[in-house]
Amino acid sequence: MDPTRDSNERSKYCGLFKMITSIEFVSNLNTMSDALDELGDLSEYLQKRSITLVDADKSIRTTIRVLDSMATDPGPKLTDALKEIKNKMSYKNVILHSGKVPKINSAQFYKSLANNLKSRMMTSSSSNVSRNEKNRQDNEKTFKNLLDNIEKLNPKNWPLSNDGKNIFKFLKGLKI
Repeated sequence: MDPTRDSNERSKYCGLFKMITSIEFVSNLNTMSDALDELGDLSEYLQKRSITLVDADKSIRTTIRVLDSMATDPGPKLTDALKEIKNKMSYKNVILHSGKVPKINSAQFYKSLANNLKSRMMTSSSSNVSRNEKNRQDNEKTFKNLLDNIEKLNPKNWPLSNDGKNIFKFLKGLKI
């Protein structure tokens, strides 16, 4: 107890302490921390000046797969926290208790993040077009074809020899 604080402040900090030492709060915190680690890494990668559209697309799709997998196999921070809570009923040497904080369904949270990223992925249709599954698959195929062609236009992928045979083979590979 801090005698320099009035009862109102002591009550406020006591309530805050109870909240942050609840099992649910620690679980929620680690659920969000794992997600933010993935999204932060993606954000940093996408901010590189040298990134190409193809690399950005691959990176976003990788993050979507990671978030999808975290729905069934939680991230490292949540896994460690849940182990420590189960074994010691504490976290980072702080004794925890069951609280009134609603627990985030981590599987639903990660799946929702993955679905939100998927819904914002570029396709070859405008956003006001109906999004039935057949159209979505066709649009994804068209977009993948576009990305493949863009990747072929990258000078790193050009033939080393500029003779007619190599140029013809290169141009034939473009699916326009």
